[in-house]
Order: sequence, then structure tokens, then C-alpha cells
Amino acid sequence: MKKFTAYAALLAICTASVTQAQTNQRTQFNQGLAMFNELVMQHELGEAIDLIQIDKAYGEKDIEALNDVLRKTVPDDFVGSSTVQSAALKNGFRQELLAYWTEAGDYFYVYILMHRREDGFAVLNLQYGKDVQELLGLF
Repeated sequence: MKKFTAYAALLAICTASVTQAQTNQRTQFNQGLAMFNELVMQHELGEAIDLIQIDKAYGEKDIEALNDVLRKTVPDDFVGSSTVQSAALKNGFRQELLAYWTEAGDYFYVYILMHRREDGFAVLNLQYGKDVQELLGLF
């Protein structure tokens, strides 16, 4: 009986630790997504991509070039953003399709494929544009 009680206590501690770690990663993901959305809403696509692609170094010229792409693609201010589709895949992989829109009805989409690792999320594929069908086809 003592072994069972000890095992149950150990299981409870391990489960709590895993749950806490998952909660922390989810909180980290949500905070990162909120910062990403805020930057895109301000037409700062370069800064947004630089924020989430930690394995790549973007220089000022690269960041400004990405910002220019967004400003030329959708020159008006964004008035809203939302997650169009989100899919948790196996073994820590996940996909997100994000949408941003203007008052005039122009839309801009960002697709992200990422993998959750011990040190956070690694972005494996990032695509963007105005063609929602093309990006939905990645799901």
C-alpha cells in the first residue's frame, strides 16, 4: 500500500510539472502571437518575422524590405486581425493561418508552421500574401 501511495504521489507531482510546463509554453506562445499581431497591424512585417524566427538574423535592410512589401501590398491601416485556422499536429507541431484586414476590405494572410521544442517554438515555414486559398492549401 505504501508503494502505491508513493507511486500516486510521484505521478501527481510529475503530472503537475508537465501541466505547468505546457501552461508556460502555451502562455509564451500566446504572448508571442499577440506581439506578432501587434507588429503586423502596424505594418511592421519585418519586425514581426524577426521576432518569431529566432534562428535567422535579419539586418535593418531586410526588415525594412519586408515592411515595404507589406506597405505596398496593403497600404491602408489594418482595423482587425484574427486566427483563420489553427491546427495542433503530432509531436509538438502546429500550424496557424492569421488574417489582417482593412476598412476597405483588403486582406493579408500569414501562415506559420512551427514546432514546440524545449527552448520554445521553432518556425519551420512562414508564408504570407493576399491569396487565402493558397495558404489554406498548406493545411
